[in-house]
Amino acid sequence: MDRYYQDAFLELLSINNAARDSEGRRNVAVDRLLTELNQRPEVLDLADKHGFWSDHPPLESGRSISAEDWACEVGAGNTRLGYWDWVCGQLDLDQEESESDQAEAG
Repeated sequence: MDRYYQDAFLELLSINNAARDSEGRRNVAVDRLLTELNQRPEVLDLADKHGFWSDHPPLESGRSISAEDWACEVGAGNTRLGYWDWVCGQLDLDQEESESDQAEAG
């Protein structure tokens, strides 16, 4: 993502977080714009929670999902996703693996 889109994303995220209604929902118009920038709502939540330029902490399994790990995956041609989209995918994968392990043990 080039600097223009990074700045636009951060500005929209800031507006969206400030414009939450009394029930904590984000502004629908801003969500639509962010979706057009190919950002899933859970990506926004993670970036907001941990800081856009920060790394996500290691998973409960201990597996690292840092920006360095993501960069290695990009370099190896294993993903074309942005960092926070990739983190969401890794969290989904970790959850699926955990559920599969529990089903096998049960």
